[in-house]
Amino acid sequence: MRLQNVPSNPRWIYGHATDINICGVAADACFECAQLCRACAEACLGKERANELRNFIQINLDCADVCFATGDLAIRRVLRIRNPEIDRTDFDERIAVLMFVTCAEACRRCADECMRYVDYHKRCVKCAQVCRCCAQACLNAARAPKVH
Repeated sequence: MRLQNVPSNPRWIYGHATDINICGVAADACFECAQLCRACAEACLGKERANELRNFIQINLDCADVCFATGDLAIRRVLRIRNPEIDRTDFDERIAVLMFVTCAEACRRCADECMRYVDYHKRCVKCAQVCRCCAQACLNAARAPKVH
């Protein structure tokens, strides 16, 4: 699911989105990262060394799960920002911030793990890059103006 047509590279993430779109950027980055991490894990399951890659596979799957959940939350946040008629009394901004920060940390750890396997899996470079972009987008969303 894409909220916007956005290239996934670090240059785009830093300072080029308006405040109203920061959560949309995070949602897009989360879904892209989740899909790539899941694909990476699935590709590793088919390898001869799958048993050796068990921890790597688990980190990718954990990152994907966190990214999917955070992306869903980010979409709800975007809807609240863009639609003033939505009742905002039940939206706890602290949970959103915690999810964005947690997602950033999961992505950072996954990217670090991907870089350990670059020689073994060429797709790990792309996965690490997307994870780092997602981490930055989530940190930007955590610092974005609050929905009130």
